[in-house]
Amino acid sequence: RDKEWIVPPSSSTELKEGDLLVVRGPEEGISVLHKLTGSSMEEGRAKKPSKLELELAQMYDLSSMMVDLAYSSVLLASKELGEEVRRLEEKFDRLNYQLWLETLRASREEEDPRKLNSLLQVVKCLEKISDAADTIADVILRGKELHPVFAEALSKADEQVARIKVEAGSALEGKTLEQLNLEASVGVDVMVIERRGKFFFEPNRGKKIMGGDWLVVRGTYRALHKLAQMCKSKRVTSRGPEGLSSPAPASEPQAF
Repeated sequence: RDKEWIVPPSSSTELKEGDLLVVRGPEEGISVLHKLTGSSMEEGRAKKPSKLELELAQMYDLSSMMVDLAYSSVLLASKELGEEVRRLEEKFDRLNYQLWLETLRASREEEDPRKLNSLLQVVKCLEKISDAADTIADVILRGKELHPVFAEALSKADEQVARIKVEAGSALEGKTLEQLNLEASVGVDVMVIERRGKFFFEPNRGKKIMGGDWLVVRGTYRALHKLAQMCKSKRVTSRGPEGLSSPAPASEPQAF
């Protein structure tokens, strides 16, 4: 707005004509936002991404997922989530090595190799993020106690993480994530599905939700509250300043 940035905007931030919005979400959600703002969506030519671009995008997705799972592992006291962070760290390191090799190969054909410098700087930043996520997960893997200040600070975050049980006969039972489209309809992101002790990380949109499943989800307090009601859940597990919470009624989902 007038060369100024409001980061992050609060719920009371008033939008004005001429504002440029930087948003993230599913394609259908962004399409709806375009209509609400009265602006037209520009359609660019589909460009086939290069191998470097694909690997960089994958590293970005991995580092983002690692951060989410690392915080979740500590807040939900879950070693399984912590172990998944460690597995993703190993996958990230392999991709990192591969991308550096591809960059060195590309430099031989690039007239000005300095143009590749910005790419490598981004890779270094992503590497620091993934290392930090692994360090966070290491807290729970080593059985360390979570400092109350850490949980209290996270409780003030706009987005929360919770573990919600899907009860039999709820609106989610028997439907796929694609059918439910929870990110657009509710505003939550399903990071993990836990089913009878088995964990499904980064579930694809064709994954079907079953009664008895536990969902590790991320979203605002209001969105988590709505999802808990849809799940008919009386068991919402989270962690706050007092430690790991006991199951809470769906009408009062606990935030961190």
